[in-house]
Amino acid sequence: PSHDIIPGRLEAIALAEQGEFERAIRPSFCSSYFSCTPELLRIEENMALETGALNFVNQQKIIMSRPSYISRLSNISMETLIISSKDDAIFSVEDSIEIFRGIRRSKLICFSETGHLPTLERPSETKVIIENFLKL
Repeated sequence: PSHDIIPGRLEAIALAEQGEFERAIRPSFCSSYFSCTPELLRIEENMALETGALNFVNQQKIIMSRPSYISRLSNISMETLIISSKDDAIFSVEDSIEIFRGIRRSKLICFSETGHLPTLERPSETKVIIENFLKL
């Protein structure tokens, strides 16, 4: 993970462990979207609350401790679909391009004016892309 975001994750973990889960998750709200709407905010808040504090803390710890697998991408032989966005504030398009270049049989779809969660921001288009990739 990017080391510049670890302090924020550690702070969120501390808040969640102190019973301040809603305070812990609030700063991240709307950071996943190019254009955050009240509906997307409600969806994100509901997802976080359903996940719960313990799962949130575990997720943050796992994210911070996972190694990079970039050097192993060439081992992937399966057809792979990568959906990205030029406007993703969480995972850069450059990172997606690096993954695309590392996987021989990959296809990269890159949205504009979409954030980290195209499945929520552009569900119809994302569904069609996935169906076409899977040939459904």
